[in-house]
Amino acid sequence: MLHRRISIETTATNILVYLIGTGVILVLILSFLLSVVINYNRLKKESDFTTGILQTAGALILVLDNKGRIRNFNKACEITSGYSSDEVTGRYLYALPFYENHTGSKDSVSDLWNRTKKSSSFENCWVNKDGSRHYISWTTTSLKDESDKNQWIICTGIDITEKRKLEEELLKIKKLESVGLLAGGIAHDFNNILTAILGNISLAKLELEPNHDLVEILAQAEKASIQARNLTNQLLTFSKGGLPVLKPVSIAELVVESANFALRGSNIKPVFNIDDDLWTAKIDQVQIHQVINNLIINAAQAMPDGGILDISLRNYLISEDTVFNLEAGNYIKLTIKDYGIGISKEYLSKIFDPYFTTKKKGHGLGLATSFSIIKNHNGHITVDSELGKGTTFTIYLPALTDRGENTADNIGRQLVRGRGRILVVDDEKYIRQLAHRMLTKLGYEVESAKNGDEGIDMYSDALMNHPFDAVIVDLTIKGHLGGKETIEKLREIDPDITAIVSSGYSNDPVMAHYSKYGFAGVVTKPYNIEDLNDILHKLLQDRRKSSDIQKT
Repeated sequence: MLHRRISIETTATNILVYLIGTGVILVLILSFLLSVVINYNRLKKESDFTTGILQTAGALILVLDNKGRIRNFNKACEITSGYSSDEVTGRYLYALPFYENHTGSKDSVSDLWNRTKKSSSFENCWVNKDGSRHYISWTTTSLKDESDKNQWIICTGIDITEKRKLEEELLKIKKLESVGLLAGGIAHDFNNILTAILGNISLAKLELEPNHDLVEILAQAEKASIQARNLTNQLLTFSKGGLPVLKPVSIAELVVESANFALRGSNIKPVFNIDDDLWTAKIDQVQIHQVINNLIINAAQAMPDGGILDISLRNYLISEDTVFNLEAGNYIKLTIKDYGIGISKEYLSKIFDPYFTTKKKGHGLGLATSFSIIKNHNGHITVDSELGKGTTFTIYLPALTDRGENTADNIGRQLVRGRGRILVVDDEKYIRQLAHRMLTKLGYEVESAKNGDEGIDMYSDALMNHPFDAVIVDLTIKGHLGGKETIEKLREIDPDITAIVSSGYSNDPVMAHYSKYGFAGVVTKPYNIEDLNDILHKLLQDRRKSSDIQKT
């Protein structure tokens, strides 16, 4: 009986021990499972936190495995490439279409690893699905896991496209400045040569009877010389941002001649519609010719199969309600309409931007130059276009309604016999000789000086005995005082001096605002005898009228 009780107690004890042991094991298992759950939640939170950082980071972040396959591709990468994370995860970076020069070969992967080991930064280009190119500056680092078996490359990139574009534009500007400096020197020397050609042609015409056969030949040579001057000044206008030298001009004649010149040899016919009583415009003839030439060449390129180009010139009154930000007043409205391929709406707002072009061989300066020129004339230019139907450019230029201001119409290029003494200051001997012949032909007494210092001495010596009525000074004289410095000293000697500035640098600020620098007038090289006649007749006539008023 005792033995049975002991056996029962022993069994109970064993069961109790078993139950306790099982409970402990269950507790341990539950504790382990709880720990796993807690760690999983912690790791998941950390992973979600890390993923959140990667996805919301402004920088491009991607993770590659040791075979060059993408394991993480953040939101910034998706935006830049145009591809979603699902489309690229697990694929070789180098094999993806957005990666420029992609190959996906083992050599490409090895190159990436070697590049990462040797340098922590490099640049490349990604091409978005929409075709836009993005230049990326990358910083890379390689990581290993605890077992040293798996390696990862962490790549962090910054989109430097705008920075690259800015650098490219600055480089273009520097190139333009260099070309502009070279063009300025060429334009000056070339216009001096053209002055001799144009001036001697105008003198030769005077020696012939009006109906002589050579008169028409010389007239054509004269026009060709003027066209050569215009072409020389085109690059100079944009590269140096030249201000216009304004003169009253019959813009109808300018537009017709410019259009016919630009379309010569093409299969496009210009159709002109011009008001009979069209007002005169006060413009820089060279610069406006350049604008018209740019627009008509663009129109011709938009109509490769030929066709009609409508060109109209209208008198136009702008009220104070204008949406063009122009002062109220009288304007000339020039419209150039083609029936070509047209311009898409997405490009219309950009076509006047420097360097913007849709042409493979275009430089993007033509319309930007035209916009700058029209703005400097206190005018406005607009564009309207529809794909497949054509493009219309409209230009508004301030008009002169007073015909008395139109020197070309009033004087009619008729030579007027002059009187008085003229001093010519120019460093080119053949220019001095030509000016002497032309001015003598017009009836003036002429003396010349080869530089500013010599001109100042001659003017000073003549002032008390036989003074000069006017002086024509070249703006740029190599190695000596130029026109700007010379006039300052001459005005100290004679505050009432009548001085005319002359230069082949037609876009120099002194030429555009000559009165601010003490000059009474301007004559741009190349000039002919009619140009000298016009400016001297006007200035000396005004001076004599002023003198007569003072005497009375």
